[in-house]
Amino acid sequence: MIFRTSVFDSIGKCRAILNEETEVVFASLSASPFPLITACPGIHTKATSIFRCRKLKGDDFQRRMNKEVDFYRGWEDYVNGFGNPRGNFWLGIEERYQKAKNGNTELEINMITKDDVRLVAKYSNFQAGAGCDNYRLFVTGYSGNATDCFTYHNNQQFSTKDADHDLYHLNCASEYEGAWWYDKCYKSNLNGNFTEPYLKGIVWGATDRLLLRYSEMKLRRR
Repeated sequence: MIFRTSVFDSIGKCRAILNEETEVVFASLSASPFPLITACPGIHTKATSIFRCRKLKGDDFQRRMNKEVDFYRGWEDYVNGFGNPRGNFWLGIEERYQKAKNGNTELEINMITKDDVRLVAKYSNFQAGAGCDNYRLFVTGYSGNATDCFTYHNNQQFSTKDADHDLYHLNCASEYEGAWWYDKCYKSNLNGNFTEPYLKGIVWGATDRLLLRYSEMKLRRR
């Protein structure tokens, strides 16, 4: 289905007409698209773009697109999941563990910065450990046009504001208002505070921190 409208209107229309396993595909005059985003036929102006909804092959497990859902939550919420799969949500780390526990799973992260730069980071091997090991992260095999800011978190346990499993002397989740596989503390923080302008925000990068206005993480079977 094709829409001529604003970016955020189209995201909502696509997900409403199809379901949570859809994504928006669009053409833009002013910015380079994601590698996964294909050009849509038709004419568009500076104020509008052409959008197309299509089915995805894979399972989304995280999405940030606005400030409507608070991601600064405790352990139980991150284990069980929260939000709306049609918008901002976290699948639930236990369910993700069940989906990826046997390996052969790829991770793809799509991002848009505050400056409208579109980035993708792919990992050919992704696995989360069991709950008894605090869902330890195993990730390798980076490719993409984004700087690799997730491999740094490899072999780290998941932490929240009420469950400190990082390697820092303070609780990284509390310090940076998120929940993640923190080390000392992060090079990526995709569950940070959507409205924070810098360190506590949705960040990709360490020294060259990129603030994001959109992030989406999805798994695919190889």
